[in-house]
Amino acid sequence: MKILLICFLCALTACEKDDELIEITDSCTFYDIFLGLCFNGSQWATFDEVIIRNDIEYHDFTDSVKNELGNVDCDTVKIPDVDFNKFTLLAISTQGSGCSASYERRVFKDIKNKRIIYEISIYYKGPCDMLQGSRNWALVPKIPEDYTIIIDEKEDKFYYLP
Repeated sequence: MKILLICFLCALTACEKDDELIEITDSCTFYDIFLGLCFNGSQWATFDEVIIRNDIEYHDFTDSVKNELGNVDCDTVKIPDVDFNKFTLLAISTQGSGCSASYERRVFKDIKNKRIIYEISIYYKGPCDMLQGSRNWALVPKIPEDYTIIIDEKEDKFYYLP
């Protein structure tokens, strides 16, 4: 009887966990710059968000944003290696005004709703009119194909700090 009660409590606890967001930030790697200057072509403006799950998508994306004009080294530049059997690559371009900017990046797994949520909070500081930006690259553990990916720029976290 005690074993049955213990099994029931374990099952109940496991079900409750499905409703929670599990933070997986520590399993992710974040980059302000991932591809470098040779990949700042004019096509970047067409990408609000980037979600890359495999090598074909990765090569198609890098080919589309590769800037070969005016820089002889860009025709031979190599892209960083990514093992898409283990990782998914995410990015969102953010920009604002200030003397500097700092970023808080967090990633959550929502098992119940089959979602990955990538949140970026940006803090712009100082009275400068300088444009501050980042592409907010994140290399996250492989996201299953049946999961929805939400990339969220937390606008309510923007602060102007003199």
